[in-house]
Amino acid sequence: MYIQYPIIKENQLRMKRRYVLLLSVIVFSSNAYATLLSVSLGHGALLYDATQAAGPDSAKTNAPGQWITTIQDFNAGAIASSQITRLYPYSGDIQMTCSNPSACVYSGPGQNVFVNYNTPAFGQASVAAYRAAFPNALILAIIDADTSSLPLLSYIDVGVGIANALTEQICADPNVDGVFFDLEPFNFDQNQGQFALYKQTSINFSSAACIDPAHPHGRTFAIFMSPNQVNNWSQLPGMLGNNGYLVVSAYDVNDQTPPTPTPYKLYTSSVTGKIQAFMDPNSQQYKIPYSVAIPAASSFSEFEQFGQYDSTAPNDFLVTTNYIPQGFTQANYVHTAAAIVSSNAKSGYFLGMDYWSWGQYKSPAPSKNQLLLPNIPPTDVVALLQNLPVGR
Repeated sequence: MYIQYPIIKENQLRMKRRYVLLLSVIVFSSNAYATLLSVSLGHGALLYDATQAAGPDSAKTNAPGQWITTIQDFNAGAIASSQITRLYPYSGDIQMTCSNPSACVYSGPGQNVFVNYNTPAFGQASVAAYRAAFPNALILAIIDADTSSLPLLSYIDVGVGIANALTEQICADPNVDGVFFDLEPFNFDQNQGQFALYKQTSINFSSAACIDPAHPHGRTFAIFMSPNQVNNWSQLPGMLGNNGYLVVSAYDVNDQTPPTPTPYKLYTSSVTGKIQAFMDPNSQQYKIPYSVAIPAASSFSEFEQFGQYDSTAPNDFLVTTNYIPQGFTQANYVHTAAAIVSSNAKSGYFLGMDYWSWGQYKSPAPSKNQLLLPNIPPTDVVALLQNLPVGR
């Protein structure tokens, strides 16, 4: 799900945690492809630090570390194998105003291509807040974009240029472990700039420029994607290199206007097909690590209630349609997703689940003040996830 946003130093503990994990996952080979030795399952949380005083279409104010206490409480009540160990704070987007590839300028005077991680974007401040609270977590900064509004990203040299600009910012920040790319629609065609962006990021993140005391082997990146849209799996190991993994979308499987909850039968067949027919066998054959992102809170097609922002109503939300009496609940979606993952994610490269998401608003149409609930994982879903070991 693409959402448009405007734009304590504990190195010894972090290094021990991060690279015991990394080395348990990856052994570096001479051709720079990754061969996984073993994968310790973990779980992740997508976090959106922002407050909006006047509804989903109003200006956003950054609130670094907005969900720290929430995640701490989650982990305090979770069994060891169900704790959240990966954090994905929203951190910025990609923008460009150049009219052709030769006119694109990535830094300095005349810059017209921007990767908004540093000020004034939200990224660094949020990452720093979560790093201070979770010194041992894997923290990847979410960088998003609506690629349909970035036509020049179809050019390979533009993808490379963006990767270089991104690397300069990310690898200058010792708090962040890498990037979570949420570029939609994604394109894994090796003749396209998006593919070049990911491949160059992998090369850069493994280079000396991205190595520091907290990251002796460089940085990591993840790519949000749908496996049934990949045309040539044999190209992906070279794109991901030795430090990339995929995040399979198990939400927004039937996005409609106006929003309508996805029937469980359709949800089950769609997500099962993604993992069983596309992701898992290719993950095993091509040694591609992956996680599965599930709708622990409302997505645009898996939700409980639909309504509108109303500043006079309790909690600024006026319910138009309540789907809970019809059986559409976030807990049921999570039960379904967890069962699918447990039954079908058998690859030795499966990394666990990532939870969409914690944020103030979920809005399919902010200009119309449309809202979906729950905006964060509700109490019953949290209780389920806290006691839900998922293994191969």
